[in-house]
Amino acid sequence: MGGPTEPTRWVAPRSPPHGAHLRAAWRDPAVTFENAPVPANHKIRTCTAGTFRDPATERQVIDFFEAQNAGMCDAAIGICKAIKSAAPDKIACIFYGYTMELGAQPLGIALSGHLALGRLLKSPYVDAVAGPIGYFNRGLGGYFMGAVDSVQQAGKLWFNEDDSRTHVSGVKEGWGVTSTLSETRSLHTRNLAHVLTRGAGAWWTDIPGAGWLNDDETIKHLGVLKKIYESTLDHLEPYTPEIAVIVDEKSSLYLGPGLQVSHPLLHVFRKEFYHAGAPIGVYLLGDLLAGKVPPVRLYLMVNLFHLDPQPAQQLKALMRQDGRTAVWMYAPGYIREDSLSLQFVEDLTGLALAKSDRGDGHIVLENEGGAFDAGHPHLSPTIAVADPTATTLARYADGNQPAIASKKVADSLQVFCGTFQLPARLIRRIAREAGVHVYSDSDDLIMAGNSYVSLFATSAGQKTLRMPTSCSLVDAVSGEKLGPASVFEFEAGLRDTRLFRVVKQ
Repeated sequence: MGGPTEPTRWVAPRSPPHGAHLRAAWRDPAVTFENAPVPANHKIRTCTAGTFRDPATERQVIDFFEAQNAGMCDAAIGICKAIKSAAPDKIACIFYGYTMELGAQPLGIALSGHLALGRLLKSPYVDAVAGPIGYFNRGLGGYFMGAVDSVQQAGKLWFNEDDSRTHVSGVKEGWGVTSTLSETRSLHTRNLAHVLTRGAGAWWTDIPGAGWLNDDETIKHLGVLKKIYESTLDHLEPYTPEIAVIVDEKSSLYLGPGLQVSHPLLHVFRKEFYHAGAPIGVYLLGDLLAGKVPPVRLYLMVNLFHLDPQPAQQLKALMRQDGRTAVWMYAPGYIREDSLSLQFVEDLTGLALAKSDRGDGHIVLENEGGAFDAGHPHLSPTIAVADPTATTLARYADGNQPAIASKKVADSLQVFCGTFQLPARLIRRIAREAGVHVYSDSDDLIMAGNSYVSLFATSAGQKTLRMPTSCSLVDAVSGEKLGPASVFEFEAGLRDTRLFRVVKQ
Protein backbone atom coordinates (compact mmCIF):
# COMPACT_ATOMS: atom_id res chain seq x y z
CA MET A 1 0.00 0.00 0.00
CA GLY A 2 1.16 3.47 -0.76
CA GLY A 3 1.25 6.25 1.80
CA PRO A 4 -1.38 8.97 2.18
CA THR A 5 -1.90 11.22 -0.78
CA GLU A 6 -2.19 14.97 -0.47
CA PRO A 7 -5.86 15.97 0.09
CA THR A 8 -7.46 18.38 -2.34
CA ARG A 9 -7.52 21.81 -0.73
CA TRP A 10 -10.41 24.20 -1.16
CA VAL A 11 -9.87 26.97 -3.67
CA ALA A 12 -12.28 29.57 -4.89
CA PRO A 13 -14.08 28.42 -8.06
CA ARG A 14 -12.26 30.45 -10.69
CA SER A 15 -14.25 31.19 -13.81
CA PRO A 16 -12.64 32.73 -16.91
CA PRO A 17 -12.20 35.42 -17.91
CA HIS A 18 -10.74 36.79 -14.68
CA GLY A 19 -13.72 36.04 -12.42
CA ALA A 20 -16.51 37.05 -14.82
CA HIS A 21 -18.82 34.40 -13.32
CA LEU A 22 -17.99 35.63 -9.82
CA ARG A 23 -18.93 39.20 -10.74
CA ALA A 24 -22.20 37.97 -12.24
CA ALA A 25 -23.02 35.76 -9.25
CA TRP A 26 -22.28 38.50 -6.73
CA ARG A 27 -23.79 41.22 -8.94
CA ASP A 28 -20.68 43.30 -8.40
CA PRO A 29 -18.85 44.51 -11.54
CA ALA A 30 -15.67 45.35 -9.59
CA VAL A 31 -15.11 42.16 -7.57
CA THR A 32 -12.25 39.78 -8.37
CA PHE A 33 -10.86 36.73 -6.59
CA GLU A 34 -8.05 38.94 -5.34
CA ASN A 35 -10.22 41.66 -3.77
CA ALA A 36 -13.33 39.69 -2.78
CA PRO A 37 -14.34 41.06 0.64
CA VAL A 38 -15.81 39.37 3.68
CA PRO A 39 -19.54 40.18 3.70
CA ALA A 40 -20.60 43.12 5.81
CA ASN A 41 -21.98 42.18 9.20
CA HIS A 42 -25.50 43.38 8.37
CA LYS A 43 -25.60 41.01 5.39
CA ILE A 44 -24.64 38.05 7.57
CA ARG A 45 -27.31 38.97 10.13
CA THR A 46 -30.17 39.43 7.64
CA CYS A 47 -31.66 37.60 4.69
CA THR A 48 -34.11 38.45 1.94
CA ALA A 49 -36.13 35.30 1.21
CA GLY A 50 -37.96 34.60 4.44
CA THR A 51 -36.58 31.41 5.95
CA PHE A 52 -33.82 31.16 3.36
CA ARG A 53 -31.11 33.19 1.70
CA ASP A 54 -31.85 34.04 -1.92
CA PRO A 55 -28.92 32.73 -3.99
CA ALA A 56 -29.64 35.26 -6.71
CA THR A 57 -28.95 38.20 -4.39
CA GLU A 58 -27.03 36.72 -1.43
CA ARG A 59 -24.45 34.56 -3.17
CA GLN A 60 -21.59 36.48 -1.54
CA VAL A 61 -22.75 35.44 1.95
CA ILE A 62 -23.40 31.83 0.89
CA ASP A 63 -19.95 31.59 -0.72
CA PHE A 64 -18.37 33.08 2.41
CA PHE A 65 -20.00 30.44 4.61
CA GLU A 66 -18.84 27.67 2.26
CA ALA A 67 -15.27 28.99 2.25
CA GLN A 68 -15.26 29.41 6.03
CA ASN A 69 -16.43 25.83 6.64
CA ALA A 70 -13.98 24.44 4.09
CA GLY A 71 -11.18 26.44 5.68
CA MET A 72 -11.87 25.05 9.13
CA CYS A 73 -12.04 21.56 7.70
CA ASP A 74 -8.69 22.00 5.95
CA ALA A 75 -7.15 23.26 9.17
CA ALA A 76 -8.36 20.06 10.88
CA ILE A 77 -6.90 17.98 8.06
CA GLY A 78 -3.63 19.90 8.40
CA ILE A 79 -3.44 19.03 12.09
CA CYS A 80 -3.98 15.35 11.31
CA LYS A 81 -1.38 15.50 8.54
CA ALA A 82 1.17 16.91 10.98
CA ILE A 83 0.40 14.10 13.43
CA LYS A 84 0.75 11.41 10.77
CA SER A 85 3.98 12.94 9.50
CA ALA A 86 5.53 12.98 12.96
CA ALA A 87 4.05 9.67 14.16
CA PRO A 88 2.74 7.60 11.23
CA ASP A 89 1.92 4.66 13.53
CA LYS A 90 -0.39 6.76 15.72
CA ILE A 91 -4.11 7.39 15.26
CA ALA A 92 -4.97 10.93 14.20
CA CYS A 93 -8.33 11.90 15.67
CA ILE A 94 -10.07 15.25 15.32
CA PHE A 95 -13.17 16.74 16.98
CA TYR A 96 -15.45 17.69 14.08
CA GLY A 97 -18.79 17.19 12.33
CA TYR A 98 -21.30 18.50 14.88
CA THR A 99 -23.82 18.75 12.05
CA MET A 100 -26.89 18.58 14.30
CA GLU A 101 -25.65 19.69 17.70
CA LEU A 102 -24.58 23.12 16.43
CA GLY A 103 -28.06 23.78 15.13
CA ALA A 104 -28.33 25.60 18.47
CA GLN A 105 -25.57 28.09 17.60
CA PRO A 106 -27.13 31.56 18.10
CA LEU A 107 -26.28 33.05 14.69
CA GLY A 108 -27.04 29.83 12.84
CA ILE A 109 -25.14 26.69 11.96
CA ALA A 110 -23.71 28.15 8.74
CA LEU A 111 -21.12 30.02 10.84
CA SER A 112 -20.08 26.92 12.80
CA GLY A 113 -17.24 25.73 10.57
CA HIS A 114 -18.56 22.14 11.00
CA LEU A 115 -20.34 21.83 7.64
CA ALA A 116 -17.60 20.05 5.69
CA LEU A 117 -17.61 16.60 7.28
CA GLY A 118 -17.95 14.96 3.86
CA ARG A 119 -14.76 16.74 2.81
CA LEU A 120 -12.94 15.73 5.99
CA LEU A 121 -13.84 12.05 5.53
CA LYS A 122 -12.02 11.95 2.18
CA SER A 123 -8.69 12.77 3.82
CA PRO A 124 -6.24 9.88 4.26
CA TYR A 125 -4.71 11.69 7.26
CA VAL A 126 -7.86 11.46 9.38
CA ASP A 127 -8.25 8.12 11.14
CA ALA A 128 -11.00 8.97 13.58
CA VAL A 129 -13.54 11.69 14.33
CA ALA A 130 -14.77 12.54 17.81
CA GLY A 131 -17.42 14.51 19.60
CA PRO A 132 -18.93 14.67 23.06
CA ILE A 133 -22.28 13.06 23.68
CA GLY A 134 -24.85 15.60 22.56
CA TYR A 135 -25.66 18.10 25.29
CA PHE A 136 -29.31 18.48 24.27
CA ASN A 137 -31.60 16.31 26.39
CA ARG A 138 -28.54 14.53 27.77
CA GLY A 139 -30.43 13.11 30.73
CA LEU A 140 -32.93 11.30 28.49
CA GLY A 141 -31.12 10.89 25.18
CA GLY A 142 -27.35 10.80 24.84
CA TYR A 143 -27.63 11.48 21.09
CA PHE A 144 -24.76 11.77 18.64
CA MET A 145 -23.75 15.26 17.57
CA GLY A 146 -23.79 14.56 13.85
CA ALA A 147 -23.71 12.06 10.99
CA VAL A 148 -21.91 9.35 12.95
CA ASP A 149 -22.82 6.60 10.50
CA SER A 150 -21.26 8.40 7.54
CA VAL A 151 -18.04 8.53 9.57
CA GLN A 152 -18.21 4.78 10.13
CA GLN A 153 -19.11 4.10 6.47
CA ALA A 154 -16.04 6.06 5.39
CA GLY A 155 -13.80 3.59 7.22
CA LYS A 156 -13.09 6.05 10.03
CA LEU A 157 -13.83 5.42 13.69
CA TRP A 158 -16.27 7.65 15.54
CA PHE A 159 -15.37 8.25 19.19
CA ASN A 160 -18.03 9.36 21.67
CA GLU A 161 -16.48 11.42 24.43
CA ASP A 162 -18.50 10.51 27.51
CA ASP A 163 -18.01 13.48 29.82
CA SER A 164 -21.08 12.71 31.92
CA ARG A 165 -21.45 14.76 35.08
CA THR A 166 -21.93 12.12 37.76
CA HIS A 167 -23.38 11.90 41.26
CA VAL A 168 -19.93 12.67 42.73
CA SER A 169 -19.04 15.50 40.35
CA GLY A 170 -20.48 18.35 42.34
CA VAL A 171 -21.66 19.86 39.05
CA LYS A 172 -25.19 21.21 39.41
CA GLU A 173 -25.67 23.22 36.23
CA GLY A 174 -27.30 20.45 34.23
CA TRP A 175 -25.99 18.58 31.18
CA GLY A 176 -27.63 15.41 32.47
CA VAL A 177 -25.92 15.42 35.85
CA THR A 178 -26.88 12.32 37.83
CA SER A 179 -27.96 12.25 41.46
CA THR A 180 -27.25 8.61 42.43
CA LEU A 181 -24.78 5.84 41.67
CA SER A 182 -27.58 3.90 39.98
CA GLU A 183 -28.26 6.81 37.59
CA THR A 184 -24.55 7.17 36.84
CA ARG A 185 -24.27 3.48 35.96
CA SER A 186 -27.38 3.65 33.81
CA LEU A 187 -26.24 6.67 31.77
CA HIS A 188 -22.77 5.21 31.25
CA THR A 189 -24.41 1.96 30.07
CA ARG A 190 -26.78 3.82 27.73
CA ASN A 191 -23.96 5.86 26.24
CA LEU A 192 -21.90 2.73 25.65
CA ALA A 193 -24.90 1.05 24.01
CA HIS A 194 -24.95 3.80 21.38
CA VAL A 195 -21.41 2.94 20.23
CA LEU A 196 -21.48 -0.78 21.02
CA THR A 197 -24.34 -1.45 18.61
CA ARG A 198 -22.47 0.41 15.85
CA GLY A 199 -18.92 -0.78 16.49
CA ALA A 200 -17.91 2.82 17.16
CA GLY A 201 -15.62 3.96 19.99
CA ALA A 202 -15.87 5.75 23.33
CA TRP A 203 -13.79 7.13 26.14
CA TRP A 204 -14.73 8.41 29.59
CA THR A 205 -13.35 11.70 30.77
CA ASP A 206 -13.36 14.14 33.65
CA ILE A 207 -12.54 17.26 31.62
CA PRO A 208 -11.58 19.66 34.44
CA GLY A 209 -10.07 16.95 36.64
CA ALA A 210 -12.68 17.79 39.28
CA GLY A 211 -13.41 14.25 40.43
CA TRP A 212 -16.38 13.37 38.22
CA LEU A 213 -15.22 9.71 38.15
CA ASN A 214 -13.66 9.67 41.61
CA ASP A 215 -15.80 6.80 42.89
CA ASP A 216 -14.73 3.16 43.27
CA GLU A 217 -18.14 1.74 42.30
CA THR A 218 -18.30 3.92 39.18
CA ILE A 219 -14.82 2.81 38.10
CA LYS A 220 -15.79 -0.82 38.74
CA HIS A 221 -18.85 -0.44 36.50
CA LEU A 222 -16.79 1.18 33.74
CA GLY A 223 -14.53 -1.87 33.93
CA VAL A 224 -17.56 -4.10 33.32
CA LEU A 225 -18.58 -1.99 30.32
CA LYS A 226 -15.04 -2.16 28.93
CA LYS A 227 -15.11 -5.97 29.06
CA ILE A 228 -18.51 -6.05 27.33
CA TYR A 229 -17.14 -3.85 24.56
CA GLU A 230 -13.93 -5.87 24.17
CA SER A 231 -15.95 -9.09 23.83
CA THR A 232 -17.40 -7.81 20.54
CA LEU A 233 -14.16 -6.92 18.80
CA ASP A 234 -13.51 -10.33 17.22
CA HIS A 235 -16.94 -10.52 15.57
CA LEU A 236 -18.08 -7.03 14.72
CA GLU A 237 -21.11 -6.88 12.45
CA PRO A 238 -22.09 -4.12 10.00
CA TYR A 239 -24.61 -1.69 11.42
CA THR A 240 -27.87 -2.18 9.51
CA PRO A 241 -30.65 0.09 10.77
CA GLU A 242 -33.99 0.17 8.97
CA ILE A 243 -34.37 3.94 9.29
CA ALA A 244 -31.87 6.36 7.70
CA VAL A 245 -31.80 9.99 8.76
CA ILE A 246 -30.33 12.06 5.93
CA VAL A 247 -28.80 15.49 6.59
CA ASP A 248 -27.24 17.88 4.08
CA GLU A 249 -24.34 20.15 4.92
CA LYS A 250 -24.63 22.47 1.92
CA SER A 251 -28.32 23.23 2.48
CA SER A 252 -27.51 24.75 5.86
CA LEU A 253 -25.44 27.42 4.09
CA TYR A 254 -28.70 28.75 2.63
CA LEU A 255 -30.51 29.26 5.93
CA GLY A 256 -31.21 32.71 7.23
CA PRO A 257 -29.42 33.84 10.41
CA GLY A 258 -30.51 32.71 13.83
CA LEU A 259 -32.17 29.63 15.27
CA GLN A 260 -35.58 29.53 13.60
CA VAL A 261 -34.78 26.51 11.42
CA SER A 262 -31.60 24.87 12.61
CA HIS A 263 -32.52 24.70 16.29
CA PRO A 264 -35.85 22.82 16.01
CA LEU A 265 -35.02 20.87 12.87
CA LEU A 266 -31.42 19.79 13.43
CA HIS A 267 -30.89 20.12 17.19
CA VAL A 268 -34.27 19.26 18.74
CA PHE A 269 -35.74 16.87 16.16
CA ARG A 270 -33.32 14.19 17.39
CA LYS A 271 -35.61 13.76 20.40
CA GLU A 272 -38.28 12.38 18.06
CA PHE A 273 -36.49 10.09 15.63
CA TYR A 274 -34.16 8.60 18.26
CA HIS A 275 -37.27 7.64 20.27
CA ALA A 276 -39.34 6.17 17.43
CA GLY A 277 -38.79 2.61 18.70
CA ALA A 278 -36.29 1.38 16.11
CA PRO A 279 -32.53 1.88 15.59
CA ILE A 280 -31.62 4.74 13.26
CA GLY A 281 -28.57 5.64 11.19
CA VAL A 282 -27.53 9.25 10.51
CA TYR A 283 -25.87 9.87 7.15
CA LEU A 284 -24.82 12.73 4.88
CA LEU A 285 -26.80 13.31 1.69
CA GLY A 286 -23.62 12.99 -0.38
CA ASP A 287 -23.17 9.43 0.86
CA LEU A 288 -26.75 8.53 -0.06
CA LEU A 289 -26.24 9.84 -3.60
CA ALA A 290 -22.90 8.02 -3.84
CA GLY A 291 -24.49 4.69 -2.92
CA LYS A 292 -22.70 4.48 0.45
CA VAL A 293 -25.82 4.29 2.62
CA PRO A 294 -27.08 0.72 3.11
CA PRO A 295 -30.63 0.37 1.69
CA VAL A 296 -33.30 0.87 4.35
CA ARG A 297 -37.08 0.86 4.44
CA LEU A 298 -37.60 4.41 5.71
CA TYR A 299 -35.68 7.59 4.91
CA LEU A 300 -36.10 10.78 6.96
CA MET A 301 -34.95 13.68 4.76
CA VAL A 302 -34.23 16.32 7.37
CA ASN A 303 -32.81 19.48 5.76
CA LEU A 304 -32.45 18.98 2.02
CA PHE A 305 -33.40 22.55 1.05
CA HIS A 306 -30.83 23.01 -1.70
CA LEU A 307 -30.59 20.53 -4.58
CA ASP A 308 -29.17 21.24 -7.99
CA PRO A 309 -30.99 19.63 -10.96
CA GLN A 310 -28.90 16.47 -11.35
CA PRO A 311 -28.81 15.49 -7.65
CA ALA A 312 -32.53 16.30 -7.38
CA GLN A 313 -33.41 13.92 -10.20
CA GLN A 314 -31.09 11.25 -8.85
CA LEU A 315 -32.62 11.50 -5.40
CA LYS A 316 -36.14 11.48 -6.83
CA ALA A 317 -35.41 8.23 -8.68
CA LEU A 318 -33.78 6.64 -5.62
CA MET A 319 -36.76 7.34 -3.41
CA ARG A 320 -39.33 5.93 -5.83
CA GLN A 321 -37.97 2.39 -6.12
CA ASP A 322 -37.87 -0.85 -4.17
CA GLY A 323 -40.93 0.00 -2.07
CA ARG A 324 -39.10 2.75 -0.16
CA THR A 325 -40.75 5.31 2.08
CA ALA A 326 -39.40 8.86 2.11
CA VAL A 327 -40.38 11.49 4.67
CA TRP A 328 -39.53 14.97 3.42
CA MET A 329 -39.20 17.65 6.10
CA TYR A 330 -40.34 21.23 5.37
CA ALA A 331 -39.07 22.44 1.95
CA PRO A 332 -36.92 19.77 0.26
CA GLY A 333 -35.32 20.95 -2.97
CA TYR A 334 -36.90 24.41 -2.65
CA ILE A 335 -33.64 26.06 -3.80
CA ARG A 336 -32.22 25.03 -7.17
CA GLU A 337 -29.29 26.93 -8.63
CA ASP A 338 -30.35 30.60 -8.30
CA SER A 339 -34.09 30.02 -7.96
CA LEU A 340 -36.54 29.31 -5.16
CA SER A 341 -39.75 27.57 -6.16
CA LEU A 342 -42.43 25.36 -4.66
CA GLN A 343 -42.57 23.55 -8.00
CA PHE A 344 -39.15 22.06 -7.25
CA VAL A 345 -40.57 20.60 -4.01
CA GLU A 346 -43.61 19.19 -5.81
CA ASP A 347 -41.43 17.56 -8.44
CA LEU A 348 -39.23 15.94 -5.81
CA THR A 349 -41.96 14.69 -3.50
CA GLY A 350 -44.74 13.93 -5.98
CA LEU A 351 -47.33 15.84 -3.90
CA ALA A 352 -49.21 18.96 -4.94
CA LEU A 353 -48.44 21.76 -2.49
CA ALA A 354 -49.45 25.36 -1.87
CA LYS A 355 -48.11 28.33 0.03
CA SER A 356 -50.32 29.48 2.86
CA ASP A 357 -50.71 32.73 4.78
CA ARG A 358 -51.95 30.75 7.78
CA GLY A 359 -50.62 27.84 9.79
CA ASP A 360 -47.90 27.78 12.40
CA GLY A 361 -46.22 25.18 14.55
CA HIS A 362 -49.41 24.05 16.30
CA ILE A 363 -50.38 20.77 14.64
CA VAL A 364 -53.43 18.54 15.13
CA LEU A 365 -53.10 14.85 14.27
CA GLU A 366 -55.74 13.48 11.92
CA ASN A 367 -58.24 10.81 13.07
CA GLU A 368 -56.31 9.55 16.11
CA GLY A 369 -56.63 12.85 18.01
CA GLY A 370 -53.88 14.60 19.86
CA ALA A 371 -51.67 17.51 18.89
CA PHE A 372 -48.07 18.65 19.03
CA ASP A 373 -46.05 21.84 18.91
CA ALA A 374 -43.41 21.88 16.17
CA GLY A 375 -41.43 24.59 17.92
CA HIS A 376 -41.68 27.38 15.39
CA PRO A 377 -44.00 30.28 14.50
CA HIS A 378 -45.48 30.97 11.08
CA LEU A 379 -42.85 30.19 8.47
CA SER A 380 -41.94 32.00 5.27
CA PRO A 381 -42.93 30.15 3.24
CA THR A 382 -45.55 28.16 5.12
CA ILE A 383 -46.34 25.12 2.99
CA ALA A 384 -49.57 23.12 3.03
CA VAL A 385 -50.50 19.99 1.11
CA ALA A 386 -53.03 20.70 -1.67
CA ASP A 387 -53.19 17.23 -3.20
CA PRO A 388 -56.67 15.61 -3.26
CA THR A 389 -55.08 12.18 -3.80
CA ALA A 390 -52.93 12.42 -0.66
CA THR A 391 -53.84 11.04 2.76
CA THR A 392 -53.79 13.73 5.45
CA LEU A 393 -51.88 12.76 8.59
CA ALA A 394 -51.97 16.09 10.43
CA ARG A 395 -53.29 19.64 9.97
CA TYR A 396 -52.29 23.14 10.98
CA ALA A 397 -54.48 24.13 13.93
CA ASP A 398 -54.63 27.61 12.43
CA GLY A 399 -56.48 27.26 9.11
CA ASN A 400 -57.05 23.48 9.17
CA GLN A 401 -54.92 22.94 6.06
CA PRO A 402 -53.01 19.64 5.73
CA ALA A 403 -49.52 20.03 7.20
CA ILE A 404 -48.43 16.40 6.89
CA ALA A 405 -49.69 13.98 4.23
CA SER A 406 -48.67 10.82 2.40
CA LYS A 407 -49.14 9.56 -1.13
CA LYS A 408 -48.28 6.45 -3.09
CA VAL A 409 -45.96 7.42 -5.95
CA ALA A 410 -44.72 4.68 -8.27
CA ASP A 411 -43.31 1.89 -6.09
CA SER A 412 -42.96 4.09 -3.02
CA LEU A 413 -44.68 6.05 -0.28
CA GLN A 414 -43.90 9.77 -0.20
CA VAL A 415 -44.64 11.76 2.97
CA PHE A 416 -44.45 15.55 3.10
CA CYS A 417 -44.10 17.32 6.46
CA GLY A 418 -44.49 21.10 6.42
CA THR A 419 -43.13 21.49 9.95
CA PHE A 420 -39.77 21.11 11.67
CA GLN A 421 -40.99 18.30 13.94
CA LEU A 422 -42.63 14.93 13.50
CA PRO A 423 -43.67 13.21 16.76
CA ALA A 424 -42.06 9.88 17.58
CA ARG A 425 -45.46 8.20 17.59
CA LEU A 426 -46.18 9.39 14.05
CA ILE A 427 -42.71 8.34 12.85
CA ARG A 428 -43.43 4.95 14.39
CA ARG A 429 -46.74 4.71 12.53
CA ILE A 430 -45.09 5.58 9.22
CA ALA A 431 -42.23 3.17 9.97
CA ARG A 432 -44.62 0.26 10.50
CA GLU A 433 -46.36 1.02 7.21
CA ALA A 434 -42.92 1.03 5.57
CA GLY A 435 -42.18 -2.44 6.97
CA VAL A 436 -39.73 -1.35 9.66
CA HIS A 437 -39.50 -3.62 12.68
CA VAL A 438 -40.52 -1.53 15.69
CA TYR A 439 -39.07 -2.82 18.96
CA SER A 440 -41.00 -0.59 21.36
CA ASP A 441 -44.06 1.70 21.40
CA SER A 442 -43.26 3.57 24.60
CA ASP A 443 -41.05 6.42 23.28
CA ASP A 444 -38.04 4.88 24.98
CA LEU A 445 -34.60 4.96 23.39
CA ILE A 446 -33.88 1.76 21.42
CA MET A 447 -30.41 0.79 20.23
CA ALA A 448 -29.87 -2.46 18.32
CA GLY A 449 -26.98 -3.95 16.38
CA ASN A 450 -23.82 -6.02 16.67
CA SER A 451 -25.81 -8.78 18.49
CA TYR A 452 -26.99 -6.38 21.21
CA VAL A 453 -30.25 -4.59 21.93
CA SER A 454 -30.72 -1.91 24.55
CA LEU A 455 -33.69 -0.03 26.00
CA PHE A 456 -33.21 3.22 27.91
CA ALA A 457 -36.38 4.19 29.77
CA THR A 458 -37.63 7.76 29.34
CA SER A 459 -40.56 6.93 31.61
CA ALA A 460 -41.13 4.50 34.46
CA GLY A 461 -43.32 1.44 34.11
CA GLN A 462 -43.68 -1.85 32.31
CA LYS A 463 -41.72 -2.09 29.08
CA THR A 464 -42.44 -4.34 26.13
CA LEU A 465 -39.54 -5.20 23.82
CA ARG A 466 -40.46 -6.97 20.58
CA MET A 467 -37.63 -8.79 18.82
CA PRO A 468 -37.64 -9.60 15.08
CA THR A 469 -37.41 -13.35 15.80
CA SER A 470 -37.51 -15.66 18.78
CA CYS A 471 -34.31 -15.45 20.82
CA SER A 472 -32.90 -15.33 24.31
CA LEU A 473 -31.69 -12.11 25.90
CA VAL A 474 -28.82 -12.07 28.35
CA ASP A 475 -28.39 -8.94 30.47
CA ALA A 476 -24.84 -7.91 29.63
CA VAL A 477 -24.29 -6.33 33.05
CA SER A 478 -26.05 -8.67 35.48
CA GLY A 479 -25.96 -11.92 33.49
CA GLU A 480 -29.72 -12.48 33.90
CA LYS A 481 -31.19 -14.61 31.09
CA LEU A 482 -34.64 -13.96 29.58
CA GLY A 483 -36.51 -16.13 27.11
CA PRO A 484 -36.46 -17.72 24.68
CA ALA A 485 -39.28 -15.57 23.32
CA SER A 486 -39.98 -12.90 20.75
CA VAL A 487 -41.74 -10.50 23.12
CA PHE A 488 -40.14 -9.55 26.45
CA GLU A 489 -41.79 -7.60 29.26
CA PHE A 490 -40.05 -6.10 32.28
CA GLU A 491 -40.30 -3.19 34.69
CA ALA A 492 -38.01 -0.20 34.35
CA GLY A 493 -37.60 2.96 36.35
CA LEU A 494 -37.05 6.39 34.83
CA ARG A 495 -33.56 6.51 33.21
CA ASP A 496 -32.97 2.77 33.68
CA THR A 497 -30.90 1.10 30.96
CA ARG A 498 -31.19 -2.56 30.01
CA LEU A 499 -28.42 -3.79 27.73
CA PHE A 500 -28.97 -7.31 26.37
CA ARG A 501 -26.82 -9.65 24.34
CA VAL A 502 -29.00 -11.38 21.74
CA VAL A 503 -28.66 -15.17 21.62
CA LYS A 504 -30.31 -16.57 18.51
CA GLN A 505 -32.24 -19.83 18.71
